[in-house]
Amino acid sequence: MGQPVTDLYIVLSGHLAHYKDQGGGRQKVTEWHGGDVTGVLPYSRLTVAPGNSITEAPTEVLLISRDDFPELIRECHQVTSILVHQMVDRARVFNAADLQMEKMASLGRMSARVAHELNNPVSAIERFAALLDERLNDVERCARALGAAGLDAKHQGAVEALRQCCMGSGNPSVLSPLEQAAREDRLAGWLIDHGVDEAVAVALAETNVKN
Repeated sequence: MGQPVTDLYIVLSGHLAHYKDQGGGRQKVTEWHGGDVTGVLPYSRLTVAPGNSITEAPTEVLLISRDDFPELIRECHQVTSILVHQMVDRARVFNAADLQMEKMASLGRMSARVAHELNNPVSAIERFAALLDERLNDVERCARALGAAGLDAKHQGAVEALRQCCMGSGNPSVLSPLEQAAREDRLAGWLIDHGVDEAVAVALAETNVKN
């Protein structure tokens, strides 16, 4: 990959394959057998190899240097026409392979995003479960303290009225774990849309929502 391509190769026998790696692992783009042509073709703008070509079996090729192309074009019109058609077909194959790799990369990014979105509610449930143990302990301590206070009926009535008032009004400033996760997602999405790296955006969103 990246090395200059200076010759036309006519495969007489054997098996060649071309691979590209765009970050998601090595992918086979195309392959050649006896009777196929590869390398530089007449009128081709190819200068360097876009990937790695590997011999998959003992292979014999006929090499024609780029320096001989002017004579080839001048003396062998029919061969030149065939090679130009081969060049067009090859360009179509490589473009289709690039498009497929881009689709797979996009699918990978989308899968990671979905996994992150699914993980947020799970994290919220785990946080809520951890808080639940603490709240149960708090309730138990409060119940013991209330029993030890020895309140009469009047004072017990005042405590109950206060409790009912608190339960009725609620506390809109305190978010549930699921509401907190939803707000984190919205804030992280806004930061990503404004050019912040995804990992940094998620960390900032979690920190700000918690605080």
